Amino acid sequence: MFAKVDEHGKIPEDEPVKIDRFEPILQRKFLVELGKEWYSVETPIPPANSYEPLIVQTFEEGEQSMLLSKRVERSAAARKRCLDIHGHQCLVCNKSMSDRYGEMGEDVIDVHHLNELSQTNGKYLVDPETDLVPVCPNCHRMIHTQQPALSLEAVRKILTKLC
Repeated sequence: MFAKVDEHGKIPEDEPVKIDRFEPILQRKFLVELGKEWYSVETPIPPANSYEPLIVQTFEEGEQSMLLSKRVERSAAARKRCLDIHGHQCLVCNKSMSDRYGEMGEDVIDVHHLNELSQTNGKYLVDPETDLVPVCPNCHRMIHTQQPALSLEAVRKILTKLC
């Protein structure tokens, strides 16, 4: 961006600033105030009264590696039957994702195993009516923050206390 300046390189204060032309080059800059003037700088300058050093951190991600793991199969038919029986509303917070996100959240619901899969030895029979319950992704994550998993009632009590 270029503005009209006087012979000392200053923008005249007695007339409005007019941009002569704009050069479409984008650069990451920080705007800092020094006295009564503002400057565009390459790196942020901490305030003079700041005692904490300003540290800009970046982290490298995305490296790929091979992983060998065991996957526990889940029955799509049992999931469907669970949702047919219990509906798509979370049994912890009583919300459905479509309440929060409209049509986009219509089919977004997790099915939680009341008998933890990690505690079973291989294949076992599951009853979608008594062994599976619909929970929203947020509540499902909270259930599994501890080992053994929290009960639905325990997470419900936490929500009730906070809300």
